[in-house]
Amino acid sequence: MLRLFSIATLLALCACGEQIDTTAKQTSSSCLASHDLGSEVFVSGGQFEIGAHGIYPEEGPADTRQVESFWIDTTEVTNAQFERFVEATGYVTQSEIGFSEKDFPDIAPEFRRPGSMVFVPPEVMRGASPFAWWQFVPGANWRHPYGPDSDLKGKALHPVVHVTIMD
Repeated sequence: MLRLFSIATLLALCACGEQIDTTAKQTSSSCLASHDLGSEVFVSGGQFEIGAHGIYPEEGPADTRQVESFWIDTTEVTNAQFERFVEATGYVTQSEIGFSEKDFPDIAPEFRRPGSMVFVPPEVMRGASPFAWWQFVPGANWRHPYGPDSDLKGKALHPVVHVTIMD
């Protein structure tokens, strides 16, 4: 069974000096309670179909995949929770680092620098491709969600953004 941890759970484990058990929830409830964590649910493994048959070319062909059982939080990780994790561990996200040419040779150089994709609705909606709603913004990261001139003021309880599966 695979055990997925939220950033908040990792923070609680780091802060309490406990070892992570990847097969079961074996962490002191008093430790976790002190970090205002959400609840978790168990998701049974099984097969699922990814992709589509003939709807959009980029979604096909459909393929059947297997996923192991895992635990997952019932709510998103907030900016405040992620900030506590970063303060406790010194963690730096991929959007703050950028991508090396060695590790990502197929990414255009302008997209390798630190930054992230930001949702920017077009001024004219008619005929606008959904791809036009997303723009790479240098300097966008979890601390600066809309770019270097933005911040998290008033967004402590909003879900953290610009954190990737690579993180």
